[in-house]
Amino acid sequence: MIKKFLLLTVVTCFYFIANAQFDKEPIDNILLQNKKFLGNEAVLMLYKDGKIIYKKKTDDFYDERAQTPIGSASSWLTAVLILQYVENGTISLDTKIADYIPIYVPYSKKYITIGHCLADLTGIDFKKGASSQKEASKFSSLEEMVNSYAKKEIRANTGSDFWYADMHINIAARVIEVITKKKFEQLITQKVLRPLAMKNTSFSPPSGGCANPASGAVSTANDFMNFLSMIMNKGVFNGKQILKEETINTMFNVTYTPSMVTYTPKAAETFEYALGTWVLEKTIDNKPAVVGTTNFDGSWCIIDFCRNYAMVLFTKKELNDAKKDVFYKIKNAVDDQNPTYCK
Repeated sequence: MIKKFLLLTVVTCFYFIANAQFDKEPIDNILLQNKKFLGNEAVLMLYKDGKIIYKKKTDDFYDERAQTPIGSASSWLTAVLILQYVENGTISLDTKIADYIPIYVPYSKKYITIGHCLADLTGIDFKKGASSQKEASKFSSLEEMVNSYAKKEIRANTGSDFWYADMHINIAARVIEVITKKKFEQLITQKVLRPLAMKNTSFSPPSGGCANPASGAVSTANDFMNFLSMIMNKGVFNGKQILKEETINTMFNVTYTPSMVTYTPKAAETFEYALGTWVLEKTIDNKPAVVGTTNFDGSWCIIDFCRNYAMVLFTKKELNDAKKDVFYKIKNAVDDQNPTYCK
């Protein structure tokens, strides 16, 4: 009888722990107290155990359906497209870009590979803080923009140092255009956005510019959460395999050492760059614990593998340096309710 009582008690306690309600009040308070730092227009969403557990907006006219420029978070979407072609054997991470974009050969860039482009290890002399969005406004096609990169100086030997500039991934995206003879916007829509039901996400170029795979997308919090849920669910969304689990693991590989870092944006100085996205934290055995991306202007999209949740914080306006502090206040409050399964 005592054994049955103890077993019932343990099962009951486990049930209540497993089904405990998420306490929204601490998160609500942080959003309210920091509304001005978020530009007064922000939306926060949390996903865990296959469902949205929290959704809050700070303005009646800006919510989870509002389209927002996502800056360099666009690169994560583009990386998935490129890795699909790696996965099916069309290319590899060791494929040389000059095999498909021959203009790179006479400019001493024939050793740059797809992997170098995804990891920002090309050695091309992109300036600190250079914006691919500004670059895109000058050109009528991705081909024209990427060909212009070939004429830039080589700053360091390819693969020898990390220099963050979101333009690198545009080169890999152009290789996919050459191989498929299709435009990037068509490919990303067919193979990534449509399968993920990201109906309000687009890379369509602004008037007078070209598509910008690195930082030219607009999206919504709803749409980007679909993307994050796919990553969390081992590459599956609505029963369809978008990427294999081993490909997702590859995406979070950091392929450089700390001594190779030459330039990282201030907001990401504690992070490591993988393939098209960032590793924000690692476990003690050097596995990705928290991954994600920020557009450095206020919006954050992360997955905490150790606590098994995803978070999207979208803001309408560019923000000051306080944005990172607000993000971590929110994350810490969420973490307090989600014990880690990692060491």
